[in-house]
Amino acid sequence: MSNVASAKTDSGANVRKAMIGFTGAWVPCASHSIHNAVRHAMGGSGEAPTQRSAHLSRSGSLHALPREAGRNMLVIEFLGRCRATVGFFKHSPVEALSLSRIAVPEDPAYRNLLPVARTRWGSTFSSLCRLYALWPRLFAFLRSRSLTAYQLKRQISENDCTVMRQLIAFLQPAFEVTKANERPTAMLSETFTLLVELRKKIHLDSINVPRFPDLPLTVWAVDFEDYLKHNEDAFMEFDNRLCPCGLA
Repeated sequence: MSNVASAKTDSGANVRKAMIGFTGAWVPCASHSIHNAVRHAMGGSGEAPTQRSAHLSRSGSLHALPREAGRNMLVIEFLGRCRATVGFFKHSPVEALSLSRIAVPEDPAYRNLLPVARTRWGSTFSSLCRLYALWPRLFAFLRSRSLTAYQLKRQISENDCTVMRQLIAFLQPAFEVTKANERPTAMLSETFTLLVELRKKIHLDSINVPRFPDLPLTVWAVDFEDYLKHNEDAFMEFDNRLCPCGLA
């Protein structure tokens, strides 16, 4: 290690142990740092990664310490309802088939709901985008079925739309940075530009969020360019859809 001037790593426990005694410059992985920051903001842990590292250093041990409970209970409870909604259709093929058969003429491209992995916020973003895209069908399904009180309590509702829209707007720029950084052909200039945009959005007083779940402006990437030639509406692109948005 004496011949190494700098090292770029994630913050895994095994990596931190290997770096003990290293005197060169340590460059944390940008994608992993964003991942930890987003998970902390969403209530994945009650302490930030730097706080936990400090606790480990003070304890003089690398053994796991009890984590503080997440403090963002609004998001934690909301994501719990999202997981319950996705799980309901995952474990009931009949109901999933009924959902897929609900006709929405303006949006014929039905796609399955995506699971939410607790440890990967990128899957949370993809799952939220899919829930937003399927909202017209999902809302029609929930109104047409006689679900039990317990099932209804565990499903997302109209009251959750504000949280869902804000989370999509908050996660999208971070998601774009990490996905671009993970590509084998990623250029530093491209990643840096996305990081600058992410920093700008974090410090804005208001950001563009998707409007209340509505039909998409257009579906599939092949139609995007043609739509944008003739329209100047504010939009967000996710899940292969252009969706209307506005400041919030």
